[in-house]
Amino acid sequence: MKFTPQTGPKDYSQDSLMNIQIEELAFDGTLHIRDENGELSAGQGLLTFYESGQPIDTASADPNNYPMPPIRSIDLTSHIRAQGENLNLSAEKLTAHFDPAKDGKSFLKNVQLAGNVYYEDPNYLIEAGDKITLEFAAEAEGPAASKIPDQPQSLSSLGIDQLWKDIQPVYALAEGTGGKFRLTAKQENYRIIGDRAEIDLLQEICTVAGQPAQVLQMNGQNTLGGNLIVADLKKEFCQMPGSGVLNALLPGDLMGSSSSKPVPFHIVWQEGAIFDLKNGNISLRNVQADSQFSQNNQRMENRITCSGMTIQFLMEQSSLPNPEVSAEKEPSLSFVNKDTLKNLDTFTAEGPSVSFISKGFDPLNNELLFSLQMEARQLTFDKAANTLLAQGKGWIEMIDNQKSKDAPKTEENPQDPLANMFSSRGPSYTLVNFMDQMHLQPDQKNLQFTGGVYMDHMPLPLPENVQLTEAGIRQIEGLMRLNCQDLGLAMATADINAQNTPAVSIDMGQLQEITAAGDVFLEYVQKAGSTHIFTCENLNFNRQQNQLQLTGSETLPVRFNQMQFLDFTYDLTTGQYHGTPFGQSEFSTR
Repeated sequence: MKFTPQTGPKDYSQDSLMNIQIEELAFDGTLHIRDENGELSAGQGLLTFYESGQPIDTASADPNNYPMPPIRSIDLTSHIRAQGENLNLSAEKLTAHFDPAKDGKSFLKNVQLAGNVYYEDPNYLIEAGDKITLEFAAEAEGPAASKIPDQPQSLSSLGIDQLWKDIQPVYALAEGTGGKFRLTAKQENYRIIGDRAEIDLLQEICTVAGQPAQVLQMNGQNTLGGNLIVADLKKEFCQMPGSGVLNALLPGDLMGSSSSKPVPFHIVWQEGAIFDLKNGNISLRNVQADSQFSQNNQRMENRITCSGMTIQFLMEQSSLPNPEVSAEKEPSLSFVNKDTLKNLDTFTAEGPSVSFISKGFDPLNNELLFSLQMEARQLTFDKAANTLLAQGKGWIEMIDNQKSKDAPKTEENPQDPLANMFSSRGPSYTLVNFMDQMHLQPDQKNLQFTGGVYMDHMPLPLPENVQLTEAGIRQIEGLMRLNCQDLGLAMATADINAQNTPAVSIDMGQLQEITAAGDVFLEYVQKAGSTHIFTCENLNFNRQQNQLQLTGSETLPVRFNQMQFLDFTYDLTTGQYHGTPFGQSEFSTR
């Protein structure tokens, strides 16, 4: 204990001791300080004080009511514990500094906790392996405890009680090397893990760094990670420069029906991410997104690779800002736990080249059942409309290794060389190149292509001796080649919900309708050396009628087997056809 005696003749009587000003108090053993609102304990400690500047009336002084001066600093070590009504903390070392207030008391300026720091209040649980530094508001904005009239000897007069009172800091810095910093938001149900976190609570800006820094939902469904996370808590805006990863449960397979269950996505980016949750928007750069899940007795694998990705969510009315509500809410990093993740609106991947791969496997033997690969300049999935739109020059390749067990076998008609053109079922390969866009409706399995379309469809397996050249492909029995400006494909409704049916597969046996327009060229290889060619303005195939209808014009008539027509109808059931020959009256084989 260090004293500063008053000036004047030395007098060591009891009254003179009451005039001594205490500068320091050192404790070696157990220090225990408490009041009706909380307590503080430590193994060792040093307390320093400001001069009170107030004269002491020794005649009326009560030795049991000694006027302690305002606290200047506290240094505590060994088994530190502080507990209040809404606070619980522990550490190996505590250092606190106080500034003098105008009323002669002290207000808490900053606190540093070091060594296995544990801090808990009603909203947060913080663990830091190294240290936590807290800074508090200046006197004008200081804690109310320093301005409350109190007895001179009380802890609130000293200012020590501020260590366990519910006083919000204006700045916080937490460090825990090796991912030993953890913040758990108990009300919002998320956790932050990293090496270092810095929070400006006045501006509500939070920066988390780590290898990696992570924000994760407590149920483990959604996690966000990267080397650096910078979040504006007030605007619900988060920026992550550099690389990062998002694991999220998003609603539905991009190539599945609208009733598809939520599926897990593993999204990795290399050049930065922006999370604007107030407006329901996530933007990523240089991205690869993967999903693996089980559906319809298949193990599914999907992958999207693109230069830029935007995920847009529908904002519910309850989540929109309400100007009539003035109550301040607790700063939150809850974007990873947002209900908006359940309300996916659009999912857009941008190029210059977007790659999409989808594969389905038999879970028992890991056999590839089907494969789909697609490239385009932009790919947009609209969840509300359940549509997939590919824009720009691109292509889509489909391999279907499945056999339709319940499909009726089509008997070949030797008098009808085209009977099986739109009826073959089973394993197949399809390649479609499009110049403008592709529009898919997975629920109806409708495909629309525009701007120039080139489609090759052939049965699998390919003959062993076939060469994949232009001449070799034309020797494949069952090859169908269709070129046009615009193409529409509609699958049979009876097969839409069939198990083991891929979301996109041009199975001729499933086709309900084909509509082609603009410079149509149709080539069908019945067998090697026997090829049938149609050209026309417009083509329509209808499954119910089992008819192929072609129309032409004066400049581009229908051409079939060296014959020309203005309109032409081919019955695929009977092999009969009729039409209006170019420049002649109607012709019919009936």
